[in-house]
Amino acid sequence: MSNEDVGAGKVSADISIVTTIPAAHDARERLNDAVLMVMRTYAPKYRTDWQDNWTGWKYAGRPAQAPRLVSHDAWAATASPTTEGAQLVVRNNARDWRTGTRDYSSYVHRSGSQTPEWMIVKARQVEGIDSEFVDAISAAVLEGLGPRTRRKVGDQRGTSGSVQTGATVVF
Repeated sequence: MSNEDVGAGKVSADISIVTTIPAAHDARERLNDAVLMVMRTYAPKYRTDWQDNWTGWKYAGRPAQAPRLVSHDAWAATASPTTEGAQLVVRNNARDWRTGTRDYSSYVHRSGSQTPEWMIVKARQVEGIDSEFVDAISAAVLEGLGPRTRRKVGDQRGTSGSVQTGATVVF
């Protein structure tokens, strides 16, 4: 069909082109989901990083039969959604080996030091944040800002086309 056919009245069509912008909450949700997926991928690595830095304990004064590596093995990392966005949480809920009830890891420190070891490890971790992780988050954000996947749409007369949410209609 040529432009001449349309101009000569041989073809008639109504045309509507609609461009939509996702609501702010929709865009935020997409970004959070994308970032959350990356955080879930990296959570095990960060758990291992904390464990690798939580070593070298002397266990001075602890009976030989007392458990070892209690706080080392208690490190966990989880990624989860929040009302503010996605978050990656590294935690240690180790309990005192003597009572099994009192929190423990927040008091652990090297002999001769008053600084809790978690503060030292945290400083190391923040300083050495993996550039691969930052790049993955950046890529997820850019991807989350892009158009959604194509889906079929139609109107009341049965015509259909393909649209990308947040983009122009494509026929």
